[in-house]
Amino acid sequence: MTNSSDPRVFFAACPVDTERTALLDLIKDFEPNERLRWLTADNWHVTLRFVGNTPAGIVPRLSALVAQLARDHMQFTLNLNRIEPFPAARHPLVVAATADPVAAGVALVSDLEVKCQHLQLKPETRPWRPHMTLARVRGRRPLPEPDVPISLDLNIRELALMESVPGERGRVYVPIATAPLGA
Repeated sequence: MTNSSDPRVFFAACPVDTERTALLDLIKDFEPNERLRWLTADNWHVTLRFVGNTPAGIVPRLSALVAQLARDHMQFTLNLNRIEPFPAARHPLVVAATADPVAAGVALVSDLEVKCQHLQLKPETRPWRPHMTLARVRGRRPLPEPDVPISLDLNIRELALMESVPGERGRVYVPIATAPLGA
């Protein structure tokens, strides 16, 4: 049983500074849009598995999963190939840099899902669609822009368990546990 004071957590991969800088350069010329609330670059991440509000007693077990999964899985690269409304232009929640799934990422996410279900967490029913949220969209009306092809390699070198903490300017994502993926 969870309550609103339980930590809100998720598993993620975060870009390194050079990747953040390259992505900032790609979005610098976007037209201002009052419907978009851009995230700060230090909040950017690729969600591997959202968990949500989690009883505090489970968090150490999720932290231990980070080290275990990192030992069992290799580093991989995602090619961010588009900046687009997500999950769909007709009813966007966010603007994201998206990538096609790669086998190593799918294997990591699948293993993570199995281990989360062993901990009695609610199953994730949607397929993994790699994306990095860049901006939140106000309102659910269609968003005609942006939809821009890009090409930026995101080297997934580390696995993290993150906590989503309310802040003055929206949520801040704070690492609880991190571990390098196998080389």
